Amino acid sequence: MASLTGEFLCPTCGARLRVQQDGIPVLDFTCPECRTLLQIHVGPDQQLKADLSPETKVESSSFSIPQRRKVALVAFGILMTGLIVLVSWLLNRDTQRIAKQNNQPVEPAGTSEVAPAAGTSENGNDSPNPPQAKIDPNSFQGRLLQLGTRIGLFRSRQAAFPAAQAEGNQPALSWVALLDQQEFPNAQPGPHLNLEWDASANDTYVRRSRPELLNPALKQTAGADRYPTAHFVGIAGVGHDAPDLPVTHPRAGIFARNRSTRVEDVKDGLSQTWMISGIVSQFTSWADGEHMIRPLTKAPYINGPDGFGSDSPDQMLILMADGSVRSVSSETSEVILRRMAAIADGYSLDPSVPGDPAGNVVEPESPINSSTPIPVPVMPDPVRSSEPATTSQVPPEEMVDFPKVVEKAFAQKIVSFELNQPTPLAQVLAELEAIAGVRIEFDPTAYPAESPARMQPVKLSGKNSTLGELLKNLLEPLGIRWTLRDQKVILIPID
Repeated sequence: MASLTGEFLCPTCGARLRVQQDGIPVLDFTCPECRTLLQIHVGPDQQLKADLSPETKVESSSFSIPQRRKVALVAFGILMTGLIVLVSWLLNRDTQRIAKQNNQPVEPAGTSEVAPAAGTSENGNDSPNPPQAKIDPNSFQGRLLQLGTRIGLFRSRQAAFPAAQAEGNQPALSWVALLDQQEFPNAQPGPHLNLEWDASANDTYVRRSRPELLNPALKQTAGADRYPTAHFVGIAGVGHDAPDLPVTHPRAGIFARNRSTRVEDVKDGLSQTWMISGIVSQFTSWADGEHMIRPLTKAPYINGPDGFGSDSPDQMLILMADGSVRSVSSETSEVILRRMAAIADGYSLDPSVPGDPAGNVVEPESPINSSTPIPVPVMPDPVRSSEPATTSQVPPEEMVDFPKVVEKAFAQKIVSFELNQPTPLAQVLAELEAIAGVRIEFDPTAYPAESPARMQPVKLSGKNSTLGELLKNLLEPLGIRWTLRDQKVILIPID
């Protein structure tokens, strides 16, 4: 057979090959590029042809580029993809940082926003906010935000902020009861808004402890009136007379006794108006409409005579009318705080701008000494009228079965109660009373108001005990037991 020379492409990698065949019908040949074993033979047209060898283990490839080039291209593609992702991330991070810097509001000296409103814009409409750091809902800040959400819901449904108190008989229920009535209209026990807050029909309702209204940093959970308390109050403007001022007055606040406030009444802007404050003194029942609002009357306003604060020596968290939480400090100008407390004084929060809403404050005829906190009187037991007007407004089926109420209250399981420091008995009873939600009192005949038995120091501890067991362990060593009388738990000597 004559010698034939031919050129052809490798069927595997596409490399151009040149082979000379000298009389051999079939020639085994290895491609120098991809190392594929080929068979070279003479075709019908007397031209050299190349086919895959039957012995080869390598599958034919549809790619038309060499194997090394293919691997290199794949590696290059992966590298470029990673580079693009990295550059995109860096650009996005810088864009967010610049946007945050450009949009950061200028706060007055000594103030800062620590938590924005949950989806509320300046005009009171809902608007999305960027994700924020998670806040513990049981922290003081978290409870402020939750309260802001509740008030915002009330405002969206009623087109106004809640009034300071219900329109029922005086002393009326507080704005907290108005929130409860709207959110839980069928709850039992619920508020009887047409009755006094301390009416017998409201007793079970107002005796409930309200953890969502407490500052976890404060230990006192009962007020001077011996009812479960709140550590929040509504801001009622500037000056002793502020709770009674009309909404258009420059010293008026969000809360007032005989009116409610609409969004459009807040001329200074929701985010610039102080709505709710924490308090550290002068505690009363959360249901008492008269004392659940408080005006700014005497500086300093943080831990000062008005009792505002949040258990920090030089700063406190406050809730603004847009639902955001702001931190103010002892460095915050007293004028700025007064401007924040007023809803329509027309002043900005810029300290360089002159003007003070307190310029037309009318002082009371008997001003209180600046070194003495405003006293909160201890409320006496309410005198019940013999006339049936009060109870006739309550349907008979809603009258309370007091023994069952006490039985249920004293069956509450207390996981842990530790009081290792000697504490006056009356104070410990006030704490247990707040947990139970029922009135606990000394028998006035056996234990007069001046009786030392009321103030004897005691300790109390228990784990996984019922409230009734704790009370029994507290009282029995002192020779005291309880009985039920006049819708109260009365403490009397053991026979």
